[in-house]
Amino acid sequence: MTTEEKKNGKRAVYVGDLKNGASQPVILSLMGLDMEAHDPIRVIVNSYGGYIDEMFAIYDAMKLCESPIVTVGIGKIMSAGVLLLSAGVKGERRIARNAIVMIHELSAGAWGKLYEIETEMEQWKRDQQRMVTALARECRCKVSVVRAMMETHKNTYLTASEAKGYGIVDKVV
Repeated sequence: MTTEEKKNGKRAVYVGDLKNGASQPVILSLMGLDMEAHDPIRVIVNSYGGYIDEMFAIYDAMKLCESPIVTVGIGKIMSAGVLLLSAGVKGERRIARNAIVMIHELSAGAWGKLYEIETEMEQWKRDQQRMVTALARECRCKVSVVRAMMETHKNTYLTASEAKGYGIVDKVV
C-alpha cells in the first residue's frame, strides 16, 4: 500500500487503494518522516478509493504532520483518494496532466437486523457530510458545490485541468 523513499533526500509516501488496514503503513511512514525532520513530505496518490475510515485516518495524520505535505496525483484519483490529494499544502498540490479524478457519493453496504441497518445508514449520512465538509474546506469552495458533485447519483469525472478549476489541486504538471 505504501512505500517510503528516503534516498538522496527524497521523502515520499505512496497511497494506493484504501482497503481495510491500508492506513497503518501510510500513517507510520508519515509520522516517521515527520519525526526525522520537518522537510517537505511528498504524498503520491494513485487510488481507486476505498474505506472512508482509512481515508480520514490518513487525512488526519497528514494534518498532524509539522512537515509540509506536497501532494501529487498520478493515474486515477478516485473517491476517498480525492480528499487526500486536496489535503496538501496550498500551492503545492499537483496532478499529472493525464490523471483522472472521480468524485461520487458515499457507497456502502450492510446486513443484519433492521435497527442495525438504520443505525449504519445514519452513520453513513454523517460520514458523507464529513467528506463534503472536508473537501469543501480543502478546495476553498462552497459546501453546496461539493455536495452537487457528490450527490448526483453518478460518478463525476474530472480532467486534471477541471480538478484544478475546482480547487482540488493547484498545478497541472
